[in-house]
Parts: sequence; C-alpha cells; structure tokens
Amino acid sequence: MRFISKSRNYSVTLDHGVVEYIAEPRGHSFPVQKVPVLSANFEVAVHSPLGLEPWEVEAAFARWPNELDARMSGDPEEEGSRRTPIEHVLGVFDSLDPRRAWSSDTIASVEEGMLANPSCGVDFIPVLSPTIEAPWPNYSKITGKNAPRMIAEKVLESGYDPRSVIAYEKRYGNRADVLAELEKLPAPDPSDEAVAA
Repeated sequence: MRFISKSRNYSVTLDHGVVEYIAEPRGHSFPVQKVPVLSANFEVAVHSPLGLEPWEVEAAFARWPNELDARMSGDPEEEGSRRTPIEHVLGVFDSLDPRRAWSSDTIASVEEGMLANPSCGVDFIPVLSPTIEAPWPNYSKITGKNAPRMIAEKVLESGYDPRSVIAYEKRYGNRADVLAELEKLPAPDPSDEAVAA
C-alpha cells in the first residue's frame, strides 16, 4: 500500500522494538537492540525510485491544497516566477517496496499500523491506484508464445488505443514480450480523437 505525506522525509514509528541493557564488569551497561525498530520512512518523491503517480498528486492537492501551494511558493500566473516542483515537496512510502526484506506479516502489520495511526489523514494519507479496466473481455486469457502477436493484432484490428493496453499490461501482466510488441504499434492519430469528440 502506498502513502504520501505533505512533508518530505516524514517518518512514522510503528514499533519501538526491544532494547536490552547488558552490564559490563566495571558497572557500565550498554544497550543492545533485541527487536528492531519498525518504522515507515517516507522519501522525498523526487529522490525516490517509487516516484509519484498522477492520481497521487491529485490526492495530495485534494487533501492539502493551501499547504502544498504555500510550500511550492512562487506565483504560477507570474512570468519568470519559480515554483518548487511537487516532487520536491511530497514524501512517498510504499509498504511493498522491494528494497525492504519485510515478510508478509510485517507488511500487514505496517499497513494496519499506518491506517490506525492518528496522523493518518492529517500528515499522510493512503493512496490507492485506480483500477484499470481490461482492454477487452478475456484479454488475460491470451497467453503463450503467440500472445504478443495476437494481442498486437487485436489492438490494430479493433482500433484500441495502444497506450491504454500498455497501461493495463504493465499493471496486471507485465509480460516483457507483450509490452515490447505493443510499444512497436503506432500511437493513435490525434486528429482521429478530435473527430470522435
């Protein structure tokens, strides 16, 4: 599950872990972390490989319009005015980030903890990606070595927009051979879209 924060580098501690103090013979003691701290550390979106999706930016502006506008500063109507890009303002956290070696139990615990945290909805919000409809019924049943050719032919014959088929494939199938074949297809002619509207 993805979350965005109105503050870059935001952090939520979900479990403080367990620290045990070990006594030395000279009377001093030192801490040993027996159970690690569990926290959700947001990254500045511009520096994160996670990036920001358009619906996440929309959700951020819907939740914090005035705060984000002030943090971005600059006047969008004034020529030469420099505004801070939104990617430099927002923080992003994804519980499924592959850079972490979290178990499925830890991921579930983090997501539950984030949603139950009193700062959820105030300082950070969960963002769910919108569902993308299949390009046509039974799309996902086209499999095997001929799938790339069959899908590309169907797109061309039926007049589907290759961009929407690529978006669906990336989200739900992510088959490299299918994507490679779809990316070879020509983009729709903008004049055809204008006539249809």
